[in-house]
Amino acid sequence: MTVAHIWGRFDESQVVRLKTQLASVELLFSGATPERIDRRPASGKWSARENLAHIGRYHEIFLERLHHILTEQSPQFARYRAEEDPGWQEWQSRNFEEIRTGLVALRLNLIDKITALNLSITTGPGFIHHSEK
Repeated sequence: MTVAHIWGRFDESQVVRLKTQLASVELLFSGATPERIDRRPASGKWSARENLAHIGRYHEIFLERLHHILTEQSPQFARYRAEEDPGWQEWQSRNFEEIRTGLVALRLNLIDKITALNLSITTGPGFIHHSEK
């Protein structure tokens, strides 16, 4: 898949969604206590804070992968698993405000990169391959 194919998948409505999607975080978490945000469900799955931390960490991973796609001929990516990611522990230990602030900054960076892409980049690297690891 070339960069042109990536860009071709981001129409204006998708860019608008990237720009506005995190507004729902403010709405969903407004008025919630830190205890409630940190509470894990009975199933033992992640808390709301940990889910948000995962989204933040994956933004970092996605930006790294996007960099590889734009600068390498045939980048290879292993399947992402938070449990195997040393960077996940740092995100998981953050408080809600640190996670929210970091996520917003990363989203703005992602939006800048996506909107800066144009079809003239297609002459260079940009093929995506997933390895089964």
